[in-house]
Amino acid sequence: MCYLDILDNLPRLRLSSSQLKMILWIMEECGARDVPSFNGFRAMQKQIRKTTGVKSEAHKSGLGNLFYVNDIRDLIAKDFANPEVAPYIQKYPEDVAGGPISEIWQVKDGKWHDIPLDELTPSILVGHTRYYVHEIAELSDGQWVIPALWIVCKGKTYADCKLVQRNVSLLYLFPPDLAGLIFNPETCKEYAQRIPNRFRQIDNGDDLFTVWVPVWADDVSGARSKQYQKHLNVYTANANLPGRLLQQEYFVRFVSTSPHAGALEQLTVVVNQVKSTHTKPVLTFDAETERPCSFRLNVPDGPADNPQQAEEASHIGHQGNYFCRRCHVGGTSEEKESPKGYHSFYETGRPRSVEEIRTAVLLQIKTATYGIASHVEALQTSTGTKDKIAQHWIDILIQKARDMHAAAPGRDLDEISDELLIWLGKETDQQYNPLLDLPLFDPSQDTLVEILHTILLGHAKYTWYDLHHNWTEVQQNIFTVRLQATDLDGLRVPPVRAAYMMQYRNGLIGKHFKTLIQTMIFHIYDIVTANQFALVRALGELGPMLWLPVIDDMDEYLINLQILIDNLLDAFASIDPAKILIKLKLHVLLHIVPDVRRRGPGVRFSTEVFECFNAIFRLCSVLSNHQAPSRDIAAKFADLDRVKHILSGGYWLEDSAWVRAGKDVRRILRNTPIIQRHLGWAPPPYWTPGMIKAVAQKKQAKLEALTAAEAMLTGAINPASVVISPTTPWTNGVNIAAVLGDCCTVGSWAIFRVNELAMVGRISKILLPKGSKSAQGLLVVSKFDVGEALHPHYHMPVLLLDTEAQRVILPSSSIQFTFNAQHDCRACECDASGVTRQMQERQESDTVVSSIVHKDETRFIINMHGFHNAGVLRKFLPVALTKPRPLFTDRERRHHDLATGLGVTQKAKRAAILEKAAATREKNKAAKAAANPQASTSAVITAAVGTTLDVSMGESSGAGEGQVQSKRVAQKRPRID
Repeated sequence: MCYLDILDNLPRLRLSSSQLKMILWIMEECGARDVPSFNGFRAMQKQIRKTTGVKSEAHKSGLGNLFYVNDIRDLIAKDFANPEVAPYIQKYPEDVAGGPISEIWQVKDGKWHDIPLDELTPSILVGHTRYYVHEIAELSDGQWVIPALWIVCKGKTYADCKLVQRNVSLLYLFPPDLAGLIFNPETCKEYAQRIPNRFRQIDNGDDLFTVWVPVWADDVSGARSKQYQKHLNVYTANANLPGRLLQQEYFVRFVSTSPHAGALEQLTVVVNQVKSTHTKPVLTFDAETERPCSFRLNVPDGPADNPQQAEEASHIGHQGNYFCRRCHVGGTSEEKESPKGYHSFYETGRPRSVEEIRTAVLLQIKTATYGIASHVEALQTSTGTKDKIAQHWIDILIQKARDMHAAAPGRDLDEISDELLIWLGKETDQQYNPLLDLPLFDPSQDTLVEILHTILLGHAKYTWYDLHHNWTEVQQNIFTVRLQATDLDGLRVPPVRAAYMMQYRNGLIGKHFKTLIQTMIFHIYDIVTANQFALVRALGELGPMLWLPVIDDMDEYLINLQILIDNLLDAFASIDPAKILIKLKLHVLLHIVPDVRRRGPGVRFSTEVFECFNAIFRLCSVLSNHQAPSRDIAAKFADLDRVKHILSGGYWLEDSAWVRAGKDVRRILRNTPIIQRHLGWAPPPYWTPGMIKAVAQKKQAKLEALTAAEAMLTGAINPASVVISPTTPWTNGVNIAAVLGDCCTVGSWAIFRVNELAMVGRISKILLPKGSKSAQGLLVVSKFDVGEALHPHYHMPVLLLDTEAQRVILPSSSIQFTFNAQHDCRACECDASGVTRQMQERQESDTVVSSIVHKDETRFIINMHGFHNAGVLRKFLPVALTKPRPLFTDRERRHHDLATGLGVTQKAKRAAILEKAAATREKNKAAKAAANPQASTSAVITAAVGTTLDVSMGESSGAGEGQVQSKRVAQKRPRID
């Protein structure tokens, strides 16, 4: 039964009911004992779900839509009760003391630090004594302190305290009653009010933690085919876990889905669940400490694509005059095209706030009760605020106000307004976006800039289109051949399918753009303009900085990041100055700088893992009968979480005791890699630096030993003074593990450390003594020197072969990490004169394709656009070779010059658009008249009669009110055929 349950609940290997019935039948036919019936098996799963799983509850939104939600409180409780997860949950802020920052809780003055202290963990257990913040505690040296905050520093937990000066005449302690403390009423009133700590009445003497849960929402197709079956999905994750874990599907939690209810309707339930934890914390079991605990929930941010984030921020969207959800940049066309207005798009404007948004929405609701839609639209246009839920009620209020006014024309408008507001209050308790009332969450500032949709599917996509849409077929073929010849070692990208990417150049996805950012600059030098080349270079320089997982110096990083963003926007402006006025993603990128300052590395709030999780949702959707999709999918995800929790050794409450599965069940996940892969769980990586993987012993026995000359040891320099016996037979190793865990092979570029000195080289040989198993060995490396100046075109460091020490012998433990380097084909004038046979079905076919022939193997370029190891590579290189440089020194003057020409061209474009629209209308009228000449004749006669009546009424036959009256009179007369 256990294995059947596992087989039926593997996220990426879903079984239909028919397939499961066939498996049960086969088991019976094979003579297995105690094979359950299909219905019995389903009943067993349902019973276990009630005991150990997540509650799926039905809800009805304020707009009348029905959907099911998996309780977010249960989902997070499972993390604490899971021994594979609990040890990684961060429970206190961390002070890195100026060190590297990789997580949100390490950011000084970040989200964990800028909230009220009472929202953080209020107590800590030391030995058998529990200490609370805001209460007096005695140190081991006898001093009295008041802890304000528990904080982690260098792996240990400390208290941020205030010293208490004891005054015998004013302060007395009557143990153990904390209420017996007497404070100086003038200087200590604030502390007296907090003693005893109010959480003593809430946590029942157990740990009370604060957990951050980002809520992702988006529309997703429930079908695997091209037919789009729209569902609005909501996922979450435990943001108290390290970012490297949150990139695994194992840690993504499904919350709800609905083909009917919108994202904000579903988020209303989530918001209510989050709020409830502050009055009634959720009880669970801490698998790390093996004792009960409780927790509260807070929402740190709303990861999503830009349209969804605009909806969550009650924003009008990218088509509005004020198109930024984060700030007030924008205005009319004339204002945006003025020098001052145009330059404002290259800076972050006055920030929006949740209070301002809420006030604007309430004003729109109030205005709607007067029945004039244009007034509401004017408010939305002038502020950029438009709430999706409020709009539903605004439309109803406008119609009701009009009906009430028509029924009683003389009734006071304010009286009608008050009555409608009372009606609205009775009709719904959620008149607008629920996120506007969520404590510690500002949807205008906490909808962070997301690099997948903003960079890969935004800037990279715009750049790629700008390059290829004017290429000739010859240029397309040249780029395809060059891209296919790219050396991918050290990039960690999937194999390049250049022909496919060019064939479907308008339909590429994130992984393609990630590859292009890192590689395409080396292949376009003679098929693009200078401005296009500068744009590609600016994009490539910015990419690695945004995907850095660790920030060593936050202040320096943000300065460099701002320069790189400015360069990218200025490069876009050099090609099309109007682009930033149209494409929201260009301007909104500026807001990633404050986001990083408050949240840490931008890659930590990327949504790639949520987008990948959509594949699991689709597998659950296609196996639903679609009669109750929200219920079926929620129940199936509850089962997936249940099986994952049980196999991980998670605890659950049964008969007032915390229990878990037996050892044999828990051993399945630990010892079965295939189950780990299917559950999306990756065990912590382990490697031994310098360990060389040997060829299999059977294969090695068939290989002849290498002599010193064949192993390239003869004549090589030995700077590390490695002892090498001239009689030792050698064999080639398969790969080697670097200090940072990179898997290196022959041809890999790497940084080596020899005698405390760093060296750049390319691996020529990986050697082990003949007959040995995986062990430490030797490397033969081609040594290269880093040029003192940057490449004049690519602005990257140049690698030149060291003519004095071309080959060096190094111990395998000297290799530190890999990086990517590309051949300088531009300087060496490499061409596509070679031919290779195309691989088909893993075999060489008779089809030949062009290939690049490198003419000089001594000149290479360090690929500074590569994402992998970008941070450590920059620390190795001199600052002069890595420091970003502004594209324009006087950016404001540059923007003013562009705006001067932009005002003229945009005005001409608008005039041309109006002229074209008028011509189209006339053309459509003519086509309609030609298609129905009888109706056209009738219209002419009717118009003539109307004109005659018009004149007789003493009105002009020209434009104006006379025409309106003539039409009315003409409509009353019988039609003349």
